[in-house]
Amino acid sequence: MEKNAKTKVVLLSMLAALCLSACASASLVDQIIAPMTTAICRIYGLIKNVAGAIAALVITIAGFKWVGSSDDPGVRKAAKDNIIHALIGMLIIVIATDIVQLITASPGC
Repeated sequence: MEKNAKTKVVLLSMLAALCLSACASASLVDQIIAPMTTAICRIYGLIKNVAGAIAALVITIAGFKWVGSSDDPGVRKAAKDNIIHALIGMLIIVIATDIVQLITASPGC
């Protein structure tokens, strides 16, 4: 056997041993994945709450601009566009819930 072939055999044997030991101790996987899932859920919850508050603020301000701009069609159109964009953003946040649940495999997120 060549030196490279022996090295490959040793490395593959070590990799196989690591895989078998990892499969044998599923608690190791749980110890790694559970904290990551929790962290992703917490970060997502924070982002969702902040985005919701910002969208509500944008919709409120744009609503006041829309009502107060009876004479200027440009401002009225800009306010209407702001409201539509805020609603689309909120729709994306709601759809992101399904994506986060798919990634974390956690329905409670």
